[in-house]
Amino acid sequence: MRCEEVRQFISAYLDSELDTKNNLQVEEHLEQCAQCRSVYEAQYKFEHNIRQHLTSDKSTQEAWQRALHKLKTRPSPRLRILQAAGLTVILLVLAVFGVYRWNASHQDLSRFAVISHERFVADQLPLVIHSSSAEEIENYFKDKLSFELEIPQTLPFKGARLAGARMCHLNKVPVAYLVYYIDNKPVSVFLMHEEEAVRFRQVRDKDLQIPENMKYHRIGDKLVMTCKAKKAILTALGQVDELTLHQLALAYE
Repeated sequence: MRCEEVRQFISAYLDSELDTKNNLQVEEHLEQCAQCRSVYEAQYKFEHNIRQHLTSDKSTQEAWQRALHKLKTRPSPRLRILQAAGLTVILLVLAVFGVYRWNASHQDLSRFAVISHERFVADQLPLVIHSSSAEEIENYFKDKLSFELEIPQTLPFKGARLAGARMCHLNKVPVAYLVYYIDNKPVSVFLMHEEEAVRFRQVRDKDLQIPENMKYHRIGDKLVMTCKAKKAILTALGQVDELTLHQLALAYE
């Protein structure tokens, strides 16, 4: 897909309106093209800032109250028609952004991570760089992330190896995606900038702001863990036990 086509699709991509084929082509292009990625990131930040501004609890609630109060007043017939039209617009805007706010508050980082993990296992999300070298993979991510990625040179247990990495997106948030094999089982590790990760409800949890706190839960046969790493938010998952994910997370601190 060419740059001009991708840029036409960015809004639809952000709104999850593309079909599977176009969505994958846009995602792959954004991983390879720094210029289109900057256009995407600017558009993402712009829409994110608008939603944050318009959907804060206090202002949204007060706006609803003001709108409802005006509906109860009885101005002249002419003014009533104009007010009704204006209030309809206000209520529609509030409803739309209320939906955005509801969706944002219910975003589940673990669910998106599991989907990407399963796509990798099914050969639908191939690694872009195949390497067991932490340094090579750090170099691959140098101009692709808004934070400096530090990958542990070794892991604190046997039977583990780094297989490779790629850029991917979890609910449109750009993340570094690394795959390890631990006892021949694939374990996915996702790292994202803390400020970009706040759209996920797990990251907004105050307990997660303490580095040693790790949030675990199970989705199907996979254990998922989220924690605050040295310079990012880390999510790791696989068909492994809690101790394995705990040691893996500690290696990134």
